[in-house]
Amino acid sequence: GRAQELLKEGFEASFILAMGDPAEEIIKIAKEKKVDLIAMATHGHRFLGDIIYGSTADKVRHHVDIPVLLLKVRK
Repeated sequence: GRAQELLKEGFEASFILAMGDPAEEIIKIAKEKKVDLIAMATHGHRFLGDIIYGSTADKVRHHVDIPVLLLKVRK
Protein backbone atom coordinates (compact mmCIF):
# COMPACT_ATOMS: atom_id res chain seq x y z
CA GLY A 1 0.00 0.00 0.00
CA ARG A 2 0.85 3.67 0.19
CA ALA A 3 2.52 3.34 3.60
CA GLN A 4 4.99 0.79 2.17
CA GLU A 5 5.77 3.10 -0.78
CA LEU A 6 6.49 5.99 1.59
CA LEU A 7 8.66 3.80 3.83
CA LYS A 8 10.75 2.75 0.81
CA GLU A 9 11.27 6.45 0.01
CA GLY A 10 12.63 7.06 3.53
CA PHE A 11 9.52 8.57 5.13
CA GLU A 12 8.04 7.48 8.43
CA ALA A 13 4.54 6.25 7.63
CA SER A 14 1.84 4.01 9.05
CA PHE A 15 -1.86 3.39 8.60
CA ILE A 16 -4.81 2.80 10.90
CA LEU A 17 -8.18 1.33 10.00
CA ALA A 18 -10.92 3.09 11.98
CA MET A 19 -14.70 2.93 12.11
CA GLY A 20 -16.99 5.92 12.62
CA ASP A 21 -17.23 9.43 11.24
CA PRO A 22 -14.14 9.90 9.04
CA ALA A 23 -13.40 13.48 10.14
CA GLU A 24 -13.78 12.71 13.85
CA GLU A 25 -11.56 9.63 13.57
CA ILE A 26 -8.85 11.50 11.63
CA ILE A 27 -8.88 14.34 14.18
CA LYS A 28 -8.78 11.94 17.15
CA ILE A 29 -5.97 9.80 15.77
CA ALA A 30 -3.91 12.81 14.64
CA LYS A 31 -4.03 14.20 18.17
CA GLU A 32 -3.35 10.83 19.86
CA LYS A 33 -0.40 9.99 17.60
CA LYS A 34 0.93 13.57 17.49
CA VAL A 35 1.31 13.48 13.71
CA ASP A 36 3.23 16.18 11.85
CA LEU A 37 1.01 16.41 8.77
CA ILE A 38 -2.37 15.19 7.57
CA ALA A 39 -2.52 14.63 3.80
CA MET A 40 -5.96 14.10 2.31
CA ALA A 41 -7.33 13.63 -1.18
CA THR A 42 -10.43 15.67 -1.90
CA HIS A 43 -13.04 14.86 -4.53
CA GLY A 44 -15.28 17.89 -4.11
CA HIS A 45 -18.94 17.43 -3.18
CA ARG A 46 -19.81 13.75 -3.44
CA PHE A 47 -22.99 13.57 -1.38
CA LEU A 48 -25.76 15.94 -0.35
CA GLY A 49 -24.48 15.67 3.24
CA ASP A 50 -21.13 17.13 2.16
CA ILE A 51 -22.93 20.21 0.87
CA ILE A 52 -25.14 20.61 3.95
CA TYR A 53 -22.70 19.66 6.74
CA GLY A 54 -19.31 20.38 5.14
CA SER A 55 -16.77 17.95 3.78
CA THR A 56 -14.52 15.67 5.79
CA ALA A 57 -11.47 17.67 4.71
CA ASP A 58 -13.08 20.96 5.71
CA LYS A 59 -14.02 19.64 9.16
CA VAL A 60 -10.53 18.21 9.73
CA ARG A 61 -8.67 21.38 8.75
CA HIS A 62 -10.77 23.47 11.15
CA HIS A 63 -10.21 21.18 14.16
CA VAL A 64 -6.45 20.50 14.17
CA ASP A 65 -3.42 22.69 14.84
CA ILE A 66 -1.12 20.89 12.39
CA PRO A 67 -0.74 21.35 8.64
CA VAL A 68 -3.35 19.69 6.43
CA LEU A 69 -2.32 19.06 2.84
CA LEU A 70 -5.33 18.79 0.52
CA LEU A 71 -4.73 17.18 -2.86
CA LYS A 72 -7.42 17.31 -5.52
CA VAL A 73 -7.98 13.96 -7.21
CA ARG A 74 -7.72 14.10 -10.98
CA LYS A 75 -10.81 12.98 -12.84
